[in-house]
Parts: sequence; structure tokens; C-alpha cells
Amino acid sequence: MSGGAGLGYGIGASLGVALAYKNTGRLCINLQDDGDFLFAPSALWTAAHYQLPLLVIINNNGTYYNADRHQWRVGKARDRDTGKVNVGTSLASPRVDYSMLARSFGIYAEGPIAEPEKIRQSIRKVIEIVQQEGCPAVVDVVTAPCGK
Repeated sequence: MSGGAGLGYGIGASLGVALAYKNTGRLCINLQDDGDFLFAPSALWTAAHYQLPLLVIINNNGTYYNADRHQWRVGKARDRDTGKVNVGTSLASPRVDYSMLARSFGIYAEGPIAEPEKIRQSIRKVIEIVQQEGCPAVVDVVTAPCGK
């Protein structure tokens, strides 16, 4: 949970940590929700420009999940149809390719990865790149929203 609880907080907070880690041999790992990230995708430009040691692992579940779950809970509590809870919150059509977005900023990226057996290998490779080069990288991991 973010201290600021604001939209887009995750990537911004991670930039600050990565800046503090610059030239220390450490890397910052940001486990980033896709919807939260879309409020500030230009943060990748900042990471690339300042060559920050930042690994962004994006949970690409194709939805503003927090909003979906809230709408679902309210619908259930009020005995209403919950079949349309993702109207206005779905990021699935089109599904965002965060690795392509990262590459557009000159950042090394893996994915989108939809096969669980490939995740570990990609993360290891990207950690090595961030540690050796002191630069940012992204791993786009395709997941399903909880309960789907």
C-alpha cells in the first residue's frame, strides 16, 4: 500500500527510491499494477533519462481492479446485477503492451509474458541487465484479475 494512496503513486515512489540507489550497486524493484501505472507512464522517460537502477514488474491484469472489486462489492450488498462491473474500468480491449511502451522510451523490456514458466527466467535476465548496466528495465507479466 502506498503512503500517499494516490493514483499513479507506485511508479513515482519507485523513481525516488531508484534515484537514491543510483551508483550504490542496489536496484529498486517496483511491483506495479497496470492501472496505477497508466496514470503516469511518462515516469519511464524519467527512469531512462536518468539511467535509474529500476526494475518494473507490471501486473498486467487488464483492469482497474480496485474499482472493479469495489463496484462488485457494492452491487452484491445492494442485490444488483454485477455483470457489468468492468464497464469503464477494463483495460483489455485493446490490451496494453507495457513492454512495447517501455521500449519506446529506450528501456529494455521483456514480455508481455503470459506463460508462468517463463516469468522467472525473464526476471533473472532483467535483474542482471539492471545490475550490470545500472539502467531501468520492465517485465510485463500478463495475469488474470482475481476471481476470473
